[in-house]
Amino acid sequence: MRQLVLSLFLCNVILIRAEVGTEYSGDIPLVAVKFKNDNTDAHEVELRLEYANYFFLGPAFKNYTFEHKQTYDPTAYNGVEDSVLNITAPQIYKEIQLIGKNYKGFLKSELFEGKSNYILPVVEKTPEPPQILTLASEGVLGLSFTEKIDENTILNDILTKSKKLLIRRGPFEQQLHDKKLVNPKGTLIANNDELEGCDALNPAVNTVAKKGWTVQGSLIINGNDTKINEFTFSFDGQTYLPKAVYDQFYAKIQEEKDVPSFTVKIDNKEYPVNPDHFKHYSSTDTYREEVIVLVKSHEKEHAILGRSFLRDYCIQISADPLTQPKIALGARKELDSDVKFVDDKAKVRPDPVATTPKSAVMAFINVFCLLAALLLTL
Repeated sequence: MRQLVLSLFLCNVILIRAEVGTEYSGDIPLVAVKFKNDNTDAHEVELRLEYANYFFLGPAFKNYTFEHKQTYDPTAYNGVEDSVLNITAPQIYKEIQLIGKNYKGFLKSELFEGKSNYILPVVEKTPEPPQILTLASEGVLGLSFTEKIDENTILNDILTKSKKLLIRRGPFEQQLHDKKLVNPKGTLIANNDELEGCDALNPAVNTVAKKGWTVQGSLIINGNDTKINEFTFSFDGQTYLPKAVYDQFYAKIQEEKDVPSFTVKIDNKEYPVNPDHFKHYSSTDTYREEVIVLVKSHEKEHAILGRSFLRDYCIQISADPLTQPKIALGARKELDSDVKFVDDKAKVRPDPVATTPKSAVMAFINVFCLLAALLLTL
């Protein structure tokens, strides 16, 4: 009996831990990859929904804009240059050209099985004059695709093993008028529909054919149907709207109170966004006088729902060989362990009169009286 109780207890612990997921620090989901079958040798890389390729930083980036301790060294990891692949292989990442070589070697992650002879694009430099690659991690795994998930080697391997990936990104680094939030963190879990801090997911919806992770819906701003009917997502980017919609609702905002309401509708489910999630102040604006609206315009017809939206919603991507790739959303629940806002009051701009030195005030009065006396003598 005691053994049975102990077994049930251990099973429950395992189930609870499975739902906790893997925690990461920062504004972008991070996962560990390994270039050899050794769990102590892990490299953190970013997951990006809007990027279709993958790459790893080479030794030249060890002391770059960020300190990269775990770069990919082909000598240390027995990377093999192939006669076909041993060519300069440029990639474009955030408008920056990445130059390097492709190697063949071992690659493994918590999201996909390890295997040898994986093609490993390794970045060796950016063009001269240098385009600064501000990447805090050791590489990027892009999750984007156009028509089929097998176009993207990494995505195909992730979804072949895990079938689905659920991410709770949570609050982002933000400065509001009288408070701020720093050091954000999130969690992710593979092959599971449940994650601590996520409400039950709404039914998954099919993505739009031949448009990657695009779903159909509508966007209501201040009670107005914007006629936007397609949406993509970004874990850490801002929200982007077609220029005409941006110009109508956001271009002229100067005060916090003018930030409009924002509700996305997908498959008859409403996903409202708190207007505060679109507000921010520069760290140099100590008086918090110029609100920055975290919405931008682009020349496309769809909207990109960025961190302001995904702050409050968990997102799951899934696919299998027989069905269209799907996206599911669910509300984020607040956890005690979540990073919270802390008080950070804006400075009050001094009153010019109140702060004028007494001697200066007296001097002004004396000059005024002297001028008045002169006028009376005329």
